[in-house]
Amino acid sequence: MTEDNESEKKKSKALYAYGEAFSERPFNNDIINSTREDVRAAGGNELVLEASYIIGAYCLMTKVVDATGRKSVGNMEEFTSNILKKIQEKAIA
Repeated sequence: MTEDNESEKKKSKALYAYGEAFSERPFNNDIINSTREDVRAAGGNELVLEASYIIGAYCLMTKVVDATGRKSVGNMEEFTSNILKKIQEKAIA
């Protein structure tokens, strides 16, 4: 396995654990802090920021859907991902 593939696997594993930590109720700050540091080790502060605003967007969507009693839009995940990529591209430019 190449070093790049190993790095991507490490990032994926860290990101999955970070997102999963936010799905637990009540929040466990120790686990969130630990998994955030794993994300930072895998991809730096930029990856922590990107992962955090994606998690925040999903949390917000869930709260809005729950509060309104509406069904979520089928392609909301793809739509949100595209919007966040555009925001990231503008920030880098």
